[in-house]
Amino acid sequence: ESLFNPRSFKNVLEFSSWVLSILSLAWSFTGYSSALKRGAMSLDVNPIGKGLVFLSNFCLVFVRMNFIIFFMYSCGPGQFYPGVIAIIGHVIIMGVLHLKFADYDTSPFASNLNHMERIKKIMNLAYSFLVNGLANIYCSNYVDTKPEQKAKSFLRKTPSFMRQVISEIIFLTENIAITIIASMSIPVKPFNNTDDRSWLFSWLFLIHLIGLSLKMMYYKFFHIWKDVASSSPNV
Repeated sequence: ESLFNPRSFKNVLEFSSWVLSILSLAWSFTGYSSALKRGAMSLDVNPIGKGLVFLSNFCLVFVRMNFIIFFMYSCGPGQFYPGVIAIIGHVIIMGVLHLKFADYDTSPFASNLNHMERIKKIMNLAYSFLVNGLANIYCSNYVDTKPEQKAKSFLRKTPSFMRQVISEIIFLTENIAITIIASMSIPVKPFNNTDDRSWLFSWLFLIHLIGLSLKMMYYKFFHIWKDVASSSPNV
């Protein structure tokens, strides 16, 4: 079938848009992570490390986007609200997880704060909650919403290892749940064929594993604090 056929051309555009979305998300997450390292993960200083992070993000975003699409399809034609509710629930979970492990100097409920200071602290927490919840829809990310404390937060690191472990467990659990739901709810190929369905999900979970392996390789061999990672839970 000719590429210039309107239907074929539309399919090519849709596929290209999908691929570009994955590439742009993966590169955006990688670029921000590099910016947080203050040049320690630039292409000039650490090209292999940056490449590993990008490939890891690409794999994880690719898998996650597919699972979100499967979940949307499993809700039925035009039924987007269950998927929207599920994503909102995920954003809330990841926002709470961020606040649990984030490094904040003062609680908004500290007795030494006046009314306006308390309101400002609560608004900052709400903003950080929302931004990090949204940033963790596709893969584990940390967004620093405290620009006035950049120098301090660079030196005093949060327990990111435990945060990332819990995040990855959440992503894996959700993907497994979507696998079960999609297998039971989508009545079209490849989901209604046991062999095709097994092949599809096996490849997706393999790519997920590759993404996690690349991330672990980066932290083990190319992270700025790799030499102390084995002895400190806060790297």
